[in-house]
Amino acid sequence: MPLAPAPWLRRCTIAWIAVATANGCATPHESTTTPQRQSSGGTSNTGATGGSLSLAAQPGDLALSGSGGSGGSDLVPVVPPWSPPDADDNCGAHCYFAPELPQGKSATPKDLFQGSGTTAAPVIAYPLGSSVHPLNMLSVTVQWKRTARTHEYAWLHLAGVTDWDFYLPCQHVRKFVAEAHLDECIYELPGGSWGALAYENRGKTAKLSITTSDGAGSASTASAPLTLAFSDDAVQGALYFWSVADLGGAYESGILRAPFGAEKATPFILPGTAENPEACGGCHALSRNGEVIAFAAGEHSNSGHLTVASTSTPSQHYVKGGTAPTAVLMTLNPDGTRLLAARGDGVLDLWDTKAGTKLRQVSPQDLSGLAATHPEWSPDGSQIAVAMVPPDTFAKEPDGSWDTWSIKRGGIGVLPYNDGAFGPARLVVPVGDEEINGFPTYSPDGKWLAFVTGKGGGPYGDNTQNPNNRLRLVNIESGKTYELANATQAMADHAMPGSRATWPKFAPFMQADGNLMFLTFHSRLKYGFFTDTGALGAKDEQPWNDVQLWFAAVDLRRLAEGDPSAPPIYLTLQDPTRDNHLGLWTEKIGCQDAAPDVCGAYSKCEGNVCVPKPRVPK
Repeated sequence: MPLAPAPWLRRCTIAWIAVATANGCATPHESTTTPQRQSSGGTSNTGATGGSLSLAAQPGDLALSGSGGSGGSDLVPVVPPWSPPDADDNCGAHCYFAPELPQGKSATPKDLFQGSGTTAAPVIAYPLGSSVHPLNMLSVTVQWKRTARTHEYAWLHLAGVTDWDFYLPCQHVRKFVAEAHLDECIYELPGGSWGALAYENRGKTAKLSITTSDGAGSASTASAPLTLAFSDDAVQGALYFWSVADLGGAYESGILRAPFGAEKATPFILPGTAENPEACGGCHALSRNGEVIAFAAGEHSNSGHLTVASTSTPSQHYVKGGTAPTAVLMTLNPDGTRLLAARGDGVLDLWDTKAGTKLRQVSPQDLSGLAATHPEWSPDGSQIAVAMVPPDTFAKEPDGSWDTWSIKRGGIGVLPYNDGAFGPARLVVPVGDEEINGFPTYSPDGKWLAFVTGKGGGPYGDNTQNPNNRLRLVNIESGKTYELANATQAMADHAMPGSRATWPKFAPFMQADGNLMFLTFHSRLKYGFFTDTGALGAKDEQPWNDVQLWFAAVDLRRLAEGDPSAPPIYLTLQDPTRDNHLGLWTEKIGCQDAAPDVCGAYSKCEGNVCVPKPRVPK
């Protein structure tokens, strides 16, 4: 029996705390601008102090020097450099003994794992092998399945530049009560030790293995070693995303944001507020510099009214919604002064955001008679990537509006732009009969597009809920495409085997001399034991997992292998009990040092940039 599309992709009606009968909005796009290169040999510590996590400000750290999309070395970071936290060592160097364990054993923790009785090795469920972990993402929950229920203790060993040991208890995801879940163990590693370990292994790999024990003479063999990799530098930038919680038929929804590395995201624009008086506003776009936000406000995401505001004063609108639908999906140019909106009929309108006026419509001749949707502005502002589709490919809703994000056919095109003038679009990925191509996003250097390819036909004939969706990468100049299968991670053992990977977005900065970049997307992948069907106690009837945000590395040095991507990691700044999707990046979240609370509970204003607060040790 065909499954109905997920409700959040269809309709949006009321608010976050003033709870809605909303079902979320498929959002558009973050725009991108001047990429900036980070060093390849580890993050500079200039201006940083020792001790806990520090993001030290530098004079002029918000200024961009240079322009264009080459990622040249004359460009400077827009946020302060990152330095590692102090390790949480408490049983010797590079050793952590969890406070939940019997503290009398902390002096000789390996004694818990001695004995003649042996059992089969545990199985690591998360993290995924060969995944690349950012230096500044300090929240990592290791998940494993034990083979003996009496084995309450685990010894995690990481062999990298040096050896690290973590002695941990078997804990469970909250709400686990079923007998089947008692062998599923989790533990959040101490952020200080994880951050110090990651920094020590920056640009390198380490091997993770787990041994379990009952502490009384029975121990398992060690699990097969799992390879983990670490980024060359801290990942800089900020993430905005749409989050929806099902409260038994009523919905809480809104746009959340956080600087990358923050422990949790903070609500930013909620429906039914001064920032967005309407019922829906999840279909959003950000300028790359982080200064302008746009969203389609209205009762339905398919017939939204364009709203544009400064991120520093989001209740004061440059463009305010009217009575006629003006936008569904949109993209802002790098500095947020121009916006290109895709209406429900696949027409593209150019807007002056500060004046609040529509300037012109993209000529049908420039689109070769095709409609366009899923727009994203290039890093240097010289072109816009779009999904180019036959005009009759959109699905029509019962109210007569067009479902502009769900397409049944499509190719990827690049539309030239120069000071208000458009040129003829060039197809980079052709419009196919069997495959649906959409959701393009620019790499920070403007040379590549990541996009989604789905399979046409059948009960999932569009690209948003297609189990066969896969992430791909295309070189804009040559048109050569690469599969990003490692990032997509189709779930062969799942009731619906595809992960439904959708809405990829590149983070704004590259590493490793312009070779390493990072991609966010939303997916129904299992986050270990947290989001598997039924794990949180209310969704056993669903043959899929909750929509969540994932983060994967793309390493251009691996192009010859055919797949330059790495398996993804779960973004822990989100709440796994909610549907989280449509993640958009900016270079920074700006703030004023005189108003520190604007950054939310988990971040602080430092050097006029929102940065993560130091984590409190477990």
